[in-house]
Formats: sequence, C-alpha cells, structure tokens
Amino acid sequence: MRISLFCFLSAACGQGDPSTQTAKSTVAEPSPPEEPSAWEYDGDSPSAEFDQAKVEASIDAAIAQVRVITGSPPIDAYLNVMDSADEYCPYNSEFEGSAYWYGGCTTSSGTRFEGYSFYEEYVDSPLFGDGSNMFGTSLNTQSTVVLDDGSRFDMGGSAVVYEGTINNEEIYAWFTSVNGTFGWSDIEMDESWMGGPIRPNIQNLAYLWTFEDGSTYRAVNSTAGFGGLDAEWDTVFLSEVFSADSLGGYWPCTDEPSGTISVRSPQGDWFQVVYDVEQDGDAWTIVPGACDGCGTVFASGEAVGEACNDFDSLRDWEDQPW
Repeated sequence: MRISLFCFLSAACGQGDPSTQTAKSTVAEPSPPEEPSAWEYDGDSPSAEFDQAKVEASIDAAIAQVRVITGSPPIDAYLNVMDSADEYCPYNSEFEGSAYWYGGCTTSSGTRFEGYSFYEEYVDSPLFGDGSNMFGTSLNTQSTVVLDDGSRFDMGGSAVVYEGTINNEEIYAWFTSVNGTFGWSDIEMDESWMGGPIRPNIQNLAYLWTFEDGSTYRAVNSTAGFGGLDAEWDTVFLSEVFSADSLGGYWPCTDEPSGTISVRSPQGDWFQVVYDVEQDGDAWTIVPGACDGCGTVFASGEAVGEACNDFDSLRDWEDQPW
C-alpha cells in the first residue's frame, strides 16, 4: 500500500526505464537584427492648410478673454461654499491669514467636503520682491464640495488675484492666474466664466505707470491657454505676449506685442504667430516699417503667411484691468 501510494504521488511507476525515453527536441530562438529596419510611410503627409482669416479670428477671441477670465470667480465661489462648513467638518487649521483643511466628512447640515484646500490672504506683502507691497488672495485645492441641496462645486488647481505697488511704489500692478479646472455641476447657476465653455489656464500681469507730469502708461504680459473659444479654430495659446503703451519711448511699437501666439486648427495643426518686437539687452527694438500689428505665421517651422490683429484692447481699461 505504501509502495502504490508512493508511485501515485511521484508518477514514477509504469514509466519504464528513463534511459529509454526520447529527448524532446529544442527550437532555436530567433536572433534579433543587427540594425533596426527603416520605418517607411506609404504616402505623403498632409500639409497644414493655413487660413489667415481663421487664425486672426481666433486671436481676436483670445484677446477678448485675457482681461475677462480671472481668478476671482473660483475664489468667490470657494468662500461661499466654505460658509457651509461647521466646527468639525472639514478639519481646519488657520495661521496668520492662511487656512488649510481636508476631508471627507459631512456637516451637521448635510454639506459634504472631500479633498483638501489651502487658502491664503496677503496684506502688505513683498510678493514681487523687495520694494513691492501687494495684497490679495490665493487658493490651491483638489476638492469637491456638495451642498445640502445637491449643488456640487469641483475644484482642481489654483486661482490667484493680487494687486499693489512694485518698484518702490513707482508702478501699480495687478496679477491674476487660473490653473486647473473649477466649476459647478449645474452650470446654469453660474454666470461667470466657470459656467461657460472656455476652460482656461492663464497668468496675466498688468502694470500702470504714473509719471510726475501726470501721464500714465499701461502694459500687460500674458501667458494663457484657451479652449472652447467663440471661433471656428477655438484653441489658442499665448506665450509671454507683452503689449504696452509707448512708456515714454521705451516701448518701440504700441501696435504690436512681443512674444508668440499659437492657434490650433480642427485638423490638429498648430500655427505659430511670431511678432516683430524683440529684446536687445535692456532695450526693446523693432525693424523699421514692421510696426503694423502683424506677425509671421509658421507651421512646422516654415513661414506660411502673416496674421494681423488689434492689441489695444489688452491695455484698454479704466480703473484696473480685471
């Protein structure tokens, strides 16, 4: 009985002499090629189809939003939903104007907090280095707040609004930025840009100089990406676009900015508009005759035409730009 059981477990009984078993054949593994073969595309790559009117319309739509979309609506909405917090939900820590909380939890009134948020207020702060005196608010968050009526506010990113003086009160400045996504689940309840189709990522800094003779000069520096613009080609990215008044002769062309603006066609082609104002050390220059509001358009590194727009509206504000 013991021998039978041993044979069953080992599967050795009845197999015969192992020396009489035929060895299994082996198959050699293929050797990799010494050099990879060249990739060949059967056909011609479609060229980008440039449409000057559509590029210009997209840039106009983007310029119109630069002073409209700010960090104020997300911050205001955040402060409103925080009115629904109670003593125990969410867990909250405050120190010298800064407030941090995390959840999830549900308040006694039925508001649900999930995620975390860091909110900070600045007063007389040197946010732009020595000689600056700024005040404002900033919000950094990855959170969702569901109110007791079912309204839901989703926040994922940062929103900032500052203003004050810089360069020892020589310049008054405004700064705003929005990065990420903010919005209510029911967009009909929100009349700000958060309830619309545009999903921005922006960083805008505006300046106001006032000279001893009472004259004033303005400038705006914008880096911003927009999707969902009111244009057939609805995606535009502004990269370090700086537009200024003459600044007493410092700025060489009030009709044209420095920087680049890129427009994406529905086919996925990017058209980059490069403007003629260039920096030369501490000065800005432009080729004579090129101050016309037009930039050269490039597609895949090749010049394909030009695009012309009016940039005055970037500096056209009464009290402050936003």
